Amino acid sequence: MEKATTLALEEADPAYAAAYLDMAKEYLLSDVLAHERNMFQSAVDDLDGHIRRLMDQSLGRGLDAGMVPQTTFWLLDGGVVVGTSRLRHELTPQMLRESGHIGYGIRPSRRGMGYGNEICRLTLGRARQLGMQRVLLTCKDTNIPSARIIENNGGVLENKVVSRETGAIMRRYWIDLR
Repeated sequence: MEKATTLALEEADPAYAAAYLDMAKEYLLSDVLAHERNMFQSAVDDLDGHIRRLMDQSLGRGLDAGMVPQTTFWLLDGGVVVGTSRLRHELTPQMLRESGHIGYGIRPSRRGMGYGNEICRLTLGRARQLGMQRVLLTCKDTNIPSARIIENNGGVLENKVVSRETGAIMRRYWIDLR
């Protein structure tokens, strides 16, 4: 992917609802993981409510048990939502072990085009803006593309742990933002 000047990382916002819905529908038609399918099914079922929940989460409102405030961002390329990221403002002990501060995903038709590196880089910038000095990112040990993205953005592997939820081996990377 060329570094397009049309790339923008925007907080979840109703202004981009149609573009986000287009991506959600693509996820549902592709061979994705169950947790991805569930998240995007919610958007297709009730787009306004889904976006409102994302916006409330960034303010710490209406959080489910075990959740923390998190801001959801959408990576737009020329008005097309090509990916999403979530920046958790703090971590629970379980998140510290397995999920980390930042999670991201690229819509299936845009994977392998460099968007993963860009969404990670731009989300790290948002973490700096929040005053975060160090962030944790994790990925499955078998997810080599995600491991490369994290490493390309300064990730230093601390260790690998076995997920208590899935049994998968998880890589845990720290990125110093100072």
